[in-house]
Amino acid sequence: MAKRKYQVRFARPVVGRFAGSLSSVLGALHTTHGQHLPAIDLSGDRYQVRDLHKVGRVWKGTFGKLRDDAPHLVTSADVEKELELEDGDRLLEKCHFLHRELGNLLVWQLNRASGGMSRFEDYMSQLHGEPVLVPPITNEGRIEEIMNRSIYEVSYSFDRPPSLDARSPKWNQDQFNTMKQIDAGFARFDFRAERGGKLSTKVKAMVREALRLQGVEKIRVRLTDESDPIELFAAPLKDKIHVEQFGRYPRAADVFSELEDAYERNRAALAADDTTNLEPED
Repeated sequence: MAKRKYQVRFARPVVGRFAGSLSSVLGALHTTHGQHLPAIDLSGDRYQVRDLHKVGRVWKGTFGKLRDDAPHLVTSADVEKELELEDGDRLLEKCHFLHRELGNLLVWQLNRASGGMSRFEDYMSQLHGEPVLVPPITNEGRIEEIMNRSIYEVSYSFDRPPSLDARSPKWNQDQFNTMKQIDAGFARFDFRAERGGKLSTKVKAMVREALRLQGVEKIRVRLTDESDPIELFAAPLKDKIHVEQFGRYPRAADVFSELEDAYERNRAALAADDTTNLEPED
């Protein structure tokens, strides 16, 4: 039986202005809708959380993109034909996830065809009625390596949030108010040293603060001795799993087991990132 490799990412979801955990949201939605949550249209595509269930203190589920634009197939006789779908049928592209209540940790099987964590973020925000953010946990070793070099330029952008939470610094308020007044939903900051120079070492603290801010995305750092910028959000803490395929997808139980193993392999790094002050697991 062939095995397929999948990437794994980790995140600590943030719900609403008071930075709540995702678990209470999943519990409330499961009580209201059952194991299959409603399908929602996002930018012309439909997405859905399916097979949501809880085992102990861990939520398990799948996230999928529902397609009604079936591709053509080529038969063994080399003839092209359409895939016939009945009214209401959808093709499903999906991935699997775990959410561990202790530590508010999302363990995500990456499958870009299903929409990814950014679409999950949009889906949960619309369904819950409050912003749900899923910032990936970054690879501190890689970031430290970058930040210890000579930095020429830093740029980042952010989306205007519906409301500011307690983590947002005071200086953001005027900028967010201005964005609201002119109906702007996006802004960008650029910090650049003089030609041939470098930014002071204080830039390291500034970048780390920006990495934690709600709505910030696309933080790029350009080093003095390199022409191409480095995308810091492209340096997430990551792992990979290998799962046997049965038809289009592996068995869900096998993926969940592999995701648990990925969590165990990265437990030390995840514990160092955890700021929830919860007791460690046995």
